[in-house]
Amino acid sequence: MTLLPGDLIACGTSVGIGVMKEPVNTVTVAIDGIGRLTNEFRQ
Repeated sequence: MTLLPGDLIACGTSVGIGVMKEPVNTVTVAIDGIGRLTNEFRQ
């Protein structure tokens, strides 16, 4: 698969699927050969 500028790699989940159980939650998306993106969510 070839990624082009503007392609969406990860978009999350629908409302109600997951719950932030901790005061700080971290989500990391990693793609071999490209790198990783880490986002931290705070309540």
